Amino acid sequence: MTAADVVRLSALDTVFLALDGRDSVGHLTLLIVVDGDLDVATLTSRVKAQVPRHALLRRRLATVPGGVGRPFWTEVAPDLDVHAGTSELPDGVGNRELAEVASSLSRDPLPRDRPLWRVGLLRSQSDRRSVVALTVHHAAADGLAIRELVSDLLDPLWEQEPELAVPAPPREDLSEVRRWGGTLDLPAAVVGALPTAAGLVPGAVAGAAAAILTAPLTVRDRGRSDRRMLHGSVGADRSLAFGDVSLESARSLRATHGATVNDLVLAATAGALRRLLGELGEVPRHPLHAAVPASRREAGQSAADGANRFVVLRCPLPVHEPSREARVALVRAAMRAARERPDESEATMDALARFAVPALATPAVRTATRLGLARRVRLPYDLMVSNVPMPPVARTIAGLPVRAVRPVPLVTEGLGLNVTVHGYDNRLFYSVLSSPQVLAETERLVALIEDEHEQLAALAD
Repeated sequence: MTAADVVRLSALDTVFLALDGRDSVGHLTLLIVVDGDLDVATLTSRVKAQVPRHALLRRRLATVPGGVGRPFWTEVAPDLDVHAGTSELPDGVGNRELAEVASSLSRDPLPRDRPLWRVGLLRSQSDRRSVVALTVHHAAADGLAIRELVSDLLDPLWEQEPELAVPAPPREDLSEVRRWGGTLDLPAAVVGALPTAAGLVPGAVAGAAAAILTAPLTVRDRGRSDRRMLHGSVGADRSLAFGDVSLESARSLRATHGATVNDLVLAATAGALRRLLGELGEVPRHPLHAAVPASRREAGQSAADGANRFVVLRCPLPVHEPSREARVALVRAAMRAARERPDESEATMDALARFAVPALATPAVRTATRLGLARRVRLPYDLMVSNVPMPPVARTIAGLPVRAVRPVPLVTEGLGLNVTVHGYDNRLFYSVLSSPQVLAETERLVALIEDEHEQLAALAD
């Protein structure tokens, strides 16, 4: 075993680790809503069967002393007794109550001394409903890796011979010196990364990064006249709302306007934000900009390795445009242009991570939060809009029907509104997460998104 065998976190993974703090977390939670009384022994046995296949279940974080390099993963056998647990759901729980429970659960940090995931079973004895709450740190996996794990936990789509899981070979322990040596980012690498970062980072991002790293010297108050929508400090409180719509409107619009499901999600979000911000007295006159994650996995490439493999596209949301049909066309053109632009994000993230190594990254994020720098520096995004397709047909777990798959995303300072969608069983399940200081009206926004889908479907008639 050599230092080359060490699995070190990528630059993007390290950024997600830095989100763990007093007012934010870097993990995601996915709720699998089940009709029937699922027992924890069945759930635990299914998770155990997937440990050999999914790296995220057996990787534990290790750090370099002094924080002079990026952390790395070590292989361990997870103790399912500490990773799994049960709790009771309130009687007659609806979307609002489930959102409150999920929001509270999702804010509990994941201990760093074991693999960065947990699974909880929430049960309601009165209406015989179960909810599997799977939480995974974003440093350990992206949305597609979590989706693949969820799919493997469910029953097969048809009767088949079970595949024999081949356990990963045990990793030999490295000496402390060799482990640290394989994960160091040496000072020379830091110096060498600076020209790369300066050449690659767009002006808005470079300005934000410089402001965070040299805040007392460069940040100044822009005053109330330059206040931006959706850019308050996130704080510790959260506002989470759930909704869902049929995929029929997406099929109709694809036939008539050539719009994809993702185009429809963006157009519905833009229309809903336009209406909500108008109700709040902030009529948008210019587009907002959405951070839109896009997978960069090759066709057929497994996500079971647990690594983050995606880029973030910057898509203008035409909230200033009053015509729904025009919003669909503008979003469709914007996403096409975003995908065709050269991808510099990975090199940028690597350069920045080498500059702000983990020993500095977390304090920088916490300083930015404490000083409210996100309200003073123009960041390149106003919100996150993420669309993760789940199995298109109905599935079961232990023979019990799965009725919904609801995500609980994350927000952080500077990106305080997140609209995440999971497609499952011919429906789109929306989750809108924000902070009351950024946007308290998440339930209203979800209701407007649902209405926008109905209005968009009428365009295809």
